[in-house]
Amino acid sequence: MAESYLRDKHAVLPGASKLKIGQYGVDQPLFVGAPVRIGANGVEEVLEVALSEAEMSNLQVSIDAVKELNEAADALGLSV
Repeated sequence: MAESYLRDKHAVLPGASKLKIGQYGVDQPLFVGAPVRIGANGVEEVLEVALSEAEMSNLQVSIDAVKELNEAADALGLSV
């Protein structure tokens, strides 16, 4: 990841990035793990790959966990 950033390689790597509404089915902007292209400017693109129904279901579990964590942080006054 660092090499792709430092040498502007535009490599596709797994990483957590802020997804926009609609990407991978998210209904609000959230930081979620997804394939990203990384270059000298950091995350240049979030790549959306086709997921099976089971993979999408597993991703939704992760998305829901991120939402729950964000809500807990908000309740503690630790907005993220």
